[in-house]
Amino acid sequence: MKCAEPPAPEPIDVCILMGKTGVGKSSLIRLLGGKDQADKEPAVNDGIDSCTQHATMYTAQVSGQNVCLLDTPGFDDSVMDNLKVLDEIISHFYFCALRRDTINIRGVIFLHDISETRMSSSQKKTWEILRAFCGSPLMSSVIVGTTMWSVESKKKFKKEEEREKSFLERFWSETGGTIRLADDDRDAAGQIVTDLLAKPPCLLQVQLELLRPPHTAEETTVGRIAMPEGRAERARLQKQLEEQTRELREEASRHKEALEREREEIRRQLDEATRNKEERQRLEDKYKEQLERQREFEETMRQREEEMTSELKRMSNELERQLKQFRKIPVISFISESISSCWTWVRGGKVDT
Repeated sequence: MKCAEPPAPEPIDVCILMGKTGVGKSSLIRLLGGKDQADKEPAVNDGIDSCTQHATMYTAQVSGQNVCLLDTPGFDDSVMDNLKVLDEIISHFYFCALRRDTINIRGVIFLHDISETRMSSSQKKTWEILRAFCGSPLMSSVIVGTTMWSVESKKKFKKEEEREKSFLERFWSETGGTIRLADDDRDAAGQIVTDLLAKPPCLLQVQLELLRPPHTAEETTVGRIAMPEGRAERARLQKQLEEQTRELREEASRHKEALEREREEIRRQLDEATRNKEERQRLEDKYKEQLERQREFEETMRQREEEMTSELKRMSNELERQLKQFRKIPVISFISESISSCWTWVRGGKVDT
């Protein structure tokens, strides 16, 4: 008699959190009771989100339903940092796509600080990347949560309401709606997740693109945004290296010429001081001191040039490595062990923490 096969595990429901650093992602996760693989809540300092460096998974229970919250770092003006963040998020998305029978992405929670009078460059960058991740048809699976409302000032609150309406018309018209998230409002925090869980599971545009050969980030919409920026940054670093090297050498040349003039004046004074032994000795000591100063300055400039060149080359090489990864390497090959173990933990496997 055959033993009955164990029932298939329930699919994991995943909600992705996006938004710039400090917008309230960690606070939202804490309100929902989210815990990471080490059974810890996200850290916040004085009510402000900590600077998330890596995409981090949290599990929570909302309205009796288990849910996974993927917290992602914000995007800023650093192309190199943005490429690192993209690498990691894309790895998570591809992992989910490969296991779409057991992992359901329900959508994205995009948090925006409504107290900001305009879209910051960081928030614009995050929004652009979010649109590239989702694609227009799936922007309805994005819910915008507005944070930092000035509930104690009617005047400010009124302006924020007007700003919310303007942003909804200009940026958020394709989304699945907006929810106001006041501080410590657990009901609103739960509602935004519940609204996403009510939507059908989806495969984001970037996941569909990654499932097609050659499975590289460059061949995705978001990759086509990141690659030109990366190449431009690499050219900028090379230009910066050339300019700073030239400036250092020009500074060294000017200093050397000044010291040469000073030594020439000392030699002239030495010739005039032949009959005064004490004065001649003083000038000879001054001459030696000046030579030592020049030697020390040249050594300092050499070290500065070496350090500057080394750091800029390191940055350029790291950028080139990331660009190569985007261009040539299938995403499956750089899904890290930590990402795999994180999803194993979420699915109920035993993973050392």
